[in-house]
Amino acid sequence: SRDFTINTLHLNFETKKFIDYTGKAYEDLKLRKIRAISTPKIIFEDDPKRVMRSIYLASKLGFEVEQDILDYIKNNIVSIGKYFTRERKQMTDLLAKSLGYDEEKTMNFMEETSLFKYPPLVGRYKDVLIRRKLLSRYLLENEK
Repeated sequence: SRDFTINTLHLNFETKKFIDYTGKAYEDLKLRKIRAISTPKIIFEDDPKRVMRSIYLASKLGFEVEQDILDYIKNNIVSIGKYFTRERKQMTDLLAKSLGYDEEKTMNFMEETSLFKYPPLVGRYKDVLIRRKLLSRYLLENEK
């Protein structure tokens, strides 16, 4: 199953034309938006790695993540955090890649979704963030 509308475009090799299965992929490409193909609840409960895939794609492509996705993550941080704890390596790899593409966008995503405020996630990502010298910057800015 697919996760985001931009991933639902398929090439018909016979006609050499793209098929937009959601009817939203072209629009989202033009708008530079990462949008769930269904509700965020459904796509993230099906595969919690999609949380980090959303910021990875946004960082890599220079897109914005839709507000519904950001709100879902923020409101479900505890259940998402439990998954991240079990899948540390994959989540750390996606975070590192996202930071490599667009540090500022990734930091804003982490802050807006409250991923930094959930202690197990900060602890799990500390090594990556310290290497990037971002955790200390974030903590200093938010002590005020």
